[in-house]
Amino acid sequence: MDPAIATRAEIRDYVRIKGEILLKFAQEGGNVHQKALDQQDEVTDLIAHLSDEEKVRFLNIYTEEVNARASQLEQDSNKLFADAAKIENDKNQVGSTIAGILVVVTVLLILWKLSQ
Repeated sequence: MDPAIATRAEIRDYVRIKGEILLKFAQEGGNVHQKALDQQDEVTDLIAHLSDEEKVRFLNIYTEEVNARASQLEQDSNKLFADAAKIENDKNQVGSTIAGILVVVTVLLILWKLSQ
């Protein structure tokens, strides 16, 4: 990608790839904050040779795409958390139902034994 003439789609893809690298690094136990700083240094090096106008253009689009990706990741995370909470709630309801059934069966067995 030539940052001087990069399209929004190219910059979006660049942001996506860097995000995937960061995620993999985090999953492997790496220091994400340091890796993100290293990636920012890469961006600085990538645009170092550009004119001020080209830098501003690239950085504006790059920032918009980073923000869009962060918003999407936040939205995806919130959905995962909501799904996990629903599953947990469903498990609790099943557990409560089973416990209730066991109590009823136990009481019925006790009453049956007493009536004999």
